Amino acid sequence: MESFLLLLTLLRLSFFVCYAESNFSVTDNAKQQLPVLFTRSVYRGSIREHFPFKNETIRQPVTIVPAIRIQRTVQYTDGTLAITELDTRSSISTVRYSILSGNDDGYFGMDPNSGDLFLVRQVDREQLPASAINDRFTLTIQASSLSETSARARIFIDIEDINDNVPLFDTNEYSISIVENLPVSFHVLQLSATDIDLGENGKFTYRLNDTSGAFVIDPVTGWLSVTNSTPLDRERVAKLTLLVEAVEQKPNLLTDRLSTARIDIELTDANDNSPIFQPTNLYSFVVEALAGAGTVIGQVEAIDADADDNGLVNYVIQHQQEGVRSGKASKTGRNVRLGPVHNLTAKNGDPDVPFSIHPRSGHVIVTDTPLTKKSYSLFVEASDQPANPSERRHSLAVVQVKCFEILLVANFRLTGSIQRLLNGFFSVVVVLSK
Repeated sequence: MESFLLLLTLLRLSFFVCYAESNFSVTDNAKQQLPVLFTRSVYRGSIREHFPFKNETIRQPVTIVPAIRIQRTVQYTDGTLAITELDTRSSISTVRYSILSGNDDGYFGMDPNSGDLFLVRQVDREQLPASAINDRFTLTIQASSLSETSARARIFIDIEDINDNVPLFDTNEYSISIVENLPVSFHVLQLSATDIDLGENGKFTYRLNDTSGAFVIDPVTGWLSVTNSTPLDRERVAKLTLLVEAVEQKPNLLTDRLSTARIDIELTDANDNSPIFQPTNLYSFVVEALAGAGTVIGQVEAIDADADDNGLVNYVIQHQQEGVRSGKASKTGRNVRLGPVHNLTAKNGDPDVPFSIHPRSGHVIVTDTPLTKKSYSLFVEASDQPANPSERRHSLAVVQVKCFEILLVANFRLTGSIQRLLNGFFSVVVVLSK
């Protein structure tokens, strides 16, 4: 009977010792040393982060589940050990509580008499110290009795998140360049924003404000793509500005703040315009039949709305020698005349076309004299100069040249411009004065 009672007593003791660690010794006078034990080896609690966070000193009770309690061991006169029922706080005046570790940053305090735990500093989950691993403080506490026996336990305190942060973009201003006339569904840019709140508090979607109607944004991935290529016309609008918002799914405590990013888009040129002759592609010039080589009889002009080399125009008369075709327009502007026009022209290989054209300025020049026909029809080609020759665009103009002869010139002086007066006539008209 005595051995059965001893075994039962030891089993009861082993069951409770598994919850907490206890330091005590049994001597001949063990009845005078009553060790204490925590009812749990691990306690748990949670606190919500503070808003607004001002890093102030406070005294906020921390609810622990289950409540921190201790038990005592007793020794009967026959030498058996047993665990008493839970001690009430009023009956354990000889026990002192303290925090042993995990409180290096001084966030917590413990009442030494009752074991109540308090938060003594405001907490911001996004600014927790390194000791709070995975948003959790781990405290080791101790209960000591006057008999120099003690017990230890741990407390896990989780920090609860609140929605006190807005999503932040990687940058508030994006600046990109894209080629005009991109195809629909072409991905242009991926925006990225981050909300450091947790769970539902950190979820948001992207929303686009685009007055041009050219783009759409994926609300989840942040990819900006083309939905309508028509507005992407550099010749109409060279720059576009978009606004993107990161919209939270749950209301934020910072109701006066909105997370936005600006996108400045510059449209670079694509060779999507052909040269256009001005004011029309039909020209009519007149020239004296005996005009010398190098005489300028008129000028054609074509304008290409594209930029840079895509908008530079080169002129050539069809069937002209390749040496003339090789002339390139000046990069300082369209149709710029560089030096004497005859220096950049070449004689036509076709004897029936006694004219050349300046490849840059568009001046039509006499190359063979005398002119033997009453009229000539020329076909002038204007082409732009893209980097890729396969993208070159062309336009044609028809130039009608009419020739006249001066039959009588004797001690008289020509007045006005015969060329202007004769423009549009086949017959000879001469204005003479003394």
